[in-house]
Amino acid sequence: NGLISIRNDGGAAAITTDQGVQLWSLDPKDWAKAVCASAARNLTKAEWNTYVGGPYRVVCPQWPAGS
Repeated sequence: NGLISIRNDGGAAAITTDQGVQLWSLDPKDWAKAVCASAARNLTKAEWNTYVGGPYRVVCPQWPAGS
């Protein structure tokens, strides 16, 4: 249990779990899409300053900018 195998091109990992094998994308673009879908909003400017820093930008184009 808990075995990990990385695809040769580095684009995905297969992980064994109690429920079977899960395939995880290692592409940061896929992570951003998943986070945007889950959060259903952009960070607020205060959250951005706390957790990211630097100039504020909209990360999830399908949602309005945070206030």
